[in-house]
Amino acid sequence: MPYGVLADIFCIILGGIIGPNLNIKITYKYREPLIKIFGISALAIGIISFIKVNCLPNASVKPLNLFMGI
Repeated sequence: MPYGVLADIFCIILGGIIGPNLNIKITYKYREPLIKIFGISALAIGIISFIKVNCLPNASVKPLNLFMGI
């Protein structure tokens, strides 16, 4: 059973329900820095994940070929 996927779905739904209700209670003073912190964190995680990649596809593979299934 894919428990990780189910946990992700549950958290997204729960966040979608709770998020709009908390939006009113969080002031602009705290909301703006939180958005920046989460954005920087997402960029850092993406960069670190890219650096850790061991195997990249061959450079001769063209994006159009991948799209068309050739």
